[in-house]
Amino acid sequence: MPASQSRVLLLGLLTGSLITTATWADTVVVNTTTDENNIDNTSCSIREAVSYLKAKNDKKAIIDEEIAVIAGTSLKNSSQLTIAKNALTDEKAKTSPNSSEISRLEKEIADLTNVINNGLFSLNIQLAQKTDELNKEKSKSTPDNNLIASYDAAINTLKDQIKQKETERTQKESDLLVYRLKGLYGCISFDFNTADNVSLYANLGTYSIDSTITLPFSLNFALFGADASSSAVGIINLEDTTNPDALPRTILKATASHNIFIIDDGKDNDHDSNPATSNQYITVTFNNIDFLGCDNNCATNGGIILNKEFLTITNSVIAKGVATEKGGAIYNAANSVFSIKNSVIKNNRAESGSAIFSEDANLALSSSLIADNETTNINNGVITLNKTLKASPYAPINPLIENSTISGNKGIGLNIQEGIFVNTSTVVQNTVGISFNSGLPTVYNSIIADNSTLDCQSFAPIPADNKAYFANNLSVKDKGCPTTNVFNSLLISNTGAETLMAATDSKGHCVAPPAVGLLCPLANNGGLTRTHKPRLLASYTKLNDSVIVNKGFNVNKNSAGLACSSLDQRGKPRENNENACDIGAVELISGLSSSRQGDDIVFGQIKRFSPLENLGDAELLPAELCANFLGAGEYINGCIRVIDLPRHGQASIDTQTGELLYSTTKTDFHGFDTFSYGVITTLSRFNDANNDRTLTTSVRVVSEPPSSPPSKALDNGANGIFSILMLSLVAIWRRIYRGQ
Repeated sequence: MPASQSRVLLLGLLTGSLITTATWADTVVVNTTTDENNIDNTSCSIREAVSYLKAKNDKKAIIDEEIAVIAGTSLKNSSQLTIAKNALTDEKAKTSPNSSEISRLEKEIADLTNVINNGLFSLNIQLAQKTDELNKEKSKSTPDNNLIASYDAAINTLKDQIKQKETERTQKESDLLVYRLKGLYGCISFDFNTADNVSLYANLGTYSIDSTITLPFSLNFALFGADASSSAVGIINLEDTTNPDALPRTILKATASHNIFIIDDGKDNDHDSNPATSNQYITVTFNNIDFLGCDNNCATNGGIILNKEFLTITNSVIAKGVATEKGGAIYNAANSVFSIKNSVIKNNRAESGSAIFSEDANLALSSSLIADNETTNINNGVITLNKTLKASPYAPINPLIENSTISGNKGIGLNIQEGIFVNTSTVVQNTVGISFNSGLPTVYNSIIADNSTLDCQSFAPIPADNKAYFANNLSVKDKGCPTTNVFNSLLISNTGAETLMAATDSKGHCVAPPAVGLLCPLANNGGLTRTHKPRLLASYTKLNDSVIVNKGFNVNKNSAGLACSSLDQRGKPRENNENACDIGAVELISGLSSSRQGDDIVFGQIKRFSPLENLGDAELLPAELCANFLGAGEYINGCIRVIDLPRHGQASIDTQTGELLYSTTKTDFHGFDTFSYGVITTLSRFNDANNDRTLTTSVRVVSEPPSSPPSKALDNGANGIFSILMLSLVAIWRRIYRGQ
């Protein structure tokens, strides 16, 4: 809604019917990246938006109380009346009552009672009673006309009083509307909502924050004009700055040695209180907004955010926060709550909790990457939970780390306590993987391996009972992870075919099969964050040889363990074949990605088509294994071959690059030509029928004679009428081969 429409809305409300102010909240649009501090001009900064909303809420609280007094529903007056009555009773019960105090209390009680009885609520009840008495009198066989006249007079008086009170209430509401229409510090109410919002323009770049901003009330931060989905704001990968289709990231940057936000309403939170009947927390959310810390002793605790309330962050990058003690990026205070999803926390430092320090287990981390953070004391955690969450029927969240990658950090990746669960996550290449601080572990369907010192540290001995404490996990032999009373957990040597991390080529990609390595380095494999993609080794003869694929379970039989999550870190669905899924943060997807392949050319041009564009999570099968499926012959990696030849041109294979080459052979040809080629991958070779092992891609090319307009080549057919990709999908290959 444009600002002009917002003002029309406000003016309409000024003259409209009675409005209840209890749900009036505002959206304020920030229009400057400069950190102005309550300057009276047309620019509205983040700090000024917060100041305006606080001033508006303070004014609203005063007006709400005044309206409650007018209505006769003031909780403050009711409480004072109860206190005065109790004090009067106590005073009268004394051996020597104070008569002047009794008189004072009686007057206070009378005044408060009069205010309450003359409020709209009481007046409407009195009106209903008098109207009922009038109707009863009129219904009598011999009504008393004098009594009827007195009822009429009383009713008219009550109606006048009600009308006057309603006018007073409307005026109070109008006062608040006028205040919001005028605004403050260049900020105005852009729109009315059920919660206060600060909206940022996505294309303004980096917003400077010159000193810490305190958030003392519930507030949502998001991009202006965009909904909550990442696709709506052009996000493809949070760390991808090379994609021309992605909008520039919106960043809040600390410009000096300070954190960016302190979230605190000044009240103590009670974890044991019922949130349905108490104001337990204020809630603050950030969506599609990044944070960049000062990178040099930003704060003692909480280098970027110090949270004392209920904080939620989604689709964000949090980087370069430094705390001298706890919480390089985020410090989550006692009885506070932190939930983070689809985000990256990287390059932060602290003595403890270089990424996150939480005083207790009120933490939910999902579908996120925690990478390259540094604890200045490597015996401390990158994610640290200081104590176990005490039992409460009103726990605000389920303490859980799920579908997340903790990789390449200096310190203990997860330094946690009993009371939090780890599921379908990858914890690799840290100093130490996971420490439970002498508590019983609750880790499921995860990879905890290749950490430099230990994979598992300080686990309490697992009892021989019917519960699953450590189940369906992969770790390295002799690196501290439990081997007794565990459920379906696997140990690898981290050598030969059991080497966890694959070697990389000059571009940082996995060295192609038959090279070993069960996980590829961190890369953009789809989704919002980088991940370690698992691999099926060329040496596997059956799918069950993999120590990752189908080694997790959606149901832990006869145990209290967690099932696999329904989606992986990338947001892709996990397999559900015989209740099996892949362990770790990434599910290896069987089949080609759904993208199109095709192009327009002019005679004389050669168009190249790469099979790598459509492989999804698969890799090309090594050439030396192709004969096992296609018979004797000479092959290149992927067993790539032309299956259906074109009618109007020629298709061939570049044996050096593995690309398909097409060119038309007719100078005057104007139309489309088709051909198809086949590929065998490390995934498709396990299909349940021989004719399904080859993935067939049909390609359509539009050809123009030399005199035609310039070619639209290299658009990959995105805008061509005839640019169509026909992909043969991979048959269900896991179900048959899982048990072999």
